[in-house]
Amino acid sequence: ASTGQGWQHTPKGYIRTKEKLQPDGFYMKDGKWMKGDKLATKAEAEQLKYLHIPPGAKDVRLNPDPNATVAAKYMNTNGNVQGASNPDKAAANAAEKFNRARDFAKVKQSLENQALKDMNNKNLSASVRDAAAANYVMSISGLRVGSTDAKLGAVKTYGISNLRTYHVELDTVDNTKVNFDFVGKKGTAVDKTVYSKPLADYLDSKTYGNKNDKIFSATSYAGISSYMSSMQGANGFTPKDYRTWHGTTTALATITDYNSKYEPPATLKEFKTYQKEVGMTVAKQLGHKNAAKEAATAIKYYIDPVVWTPWQMGIKK
Repeated sequence: ASTGQGWQHTPKGYIRTKEKLQPDGFYMKDGKWMKGDKLATKAEAEQLKYLHIPPGAKDVRLNPDPNATVAAKYMNTNGNVQGASNPDKAAANAAEKFNRARDFAKVKQSLENQALKDMNNKNLSASVRDAAAANYVMSISGLRVGSTDAKLGAVKTYGISNLRTYHVELDTVDNTKVNFDFVGKKGTAVDKTVYSKPLADYLDSKTYGNKNDKIFSATSYAGISSYMSSMQGANGFTPKDYRTWHGTTTALATITDYNSKYEPPATLKEFKTYQKEVGMTVAKQLGHKNAAKEAATAIKYYIDPVVWTPWQMGIKK
């Protein structure tokens, strides 16, 4: 079986090559994991299953370090190298992330206020103002920061740091309305509207340029992150914390609304149904066009597990 696109693993990491290669790693054939022309051992097959490696993966490399955060890497069906997390480490990292999110909630508003002030301060450099504006957008929208080189196969994906002019639309009637419409991480369609006259005013002149110009052209992913680190009260927080905050606060508000209208879930089945509906609401808040498809991702990555505790405690055993 060929990878279909040349690439190989070296001590320095995964690299592309021009020629097609036979995979040195694991791949699935007829429902069984193989390595070369031999079946994977029982232990290897169980580990691949435990890591939820998709059947279409090619050249799966298992990390020999059992304590590593990334337990395996493989080429996905789009021809991109992808990592599989160690579930044990992922759980620990998730707990740490949500603990940090609780601390972030205490300073989020002050960071937003500071970003808004710097965005509008014409005495600051263009790079600082753009970085501040990007942080302000993330604070009020929960959109991802993105990167400069993210791709899904041949399709470029976007986030706040590399949005183009054509991704942003200002309303001609409502001068507070700003719409973001773009292809996000993993090819997810994103459509998010926010209402902020200061932001609309700041972006107004930027939307008249070449449609492929970056909206925040004077800064970058690194500049946005560096600006946030320099803010008073940031305390090691990153742009990703904005998104987690939006996910959890939206979930809490949705659960509170449900509790005011309906009886809490009495069975595990009802809980799962309610949980999925909350996840869909959060996914929509985070800008996903296909909220139903992204509900599970929202539940796993952007909603603090403690928000489910009252419902879980009421489930009949």
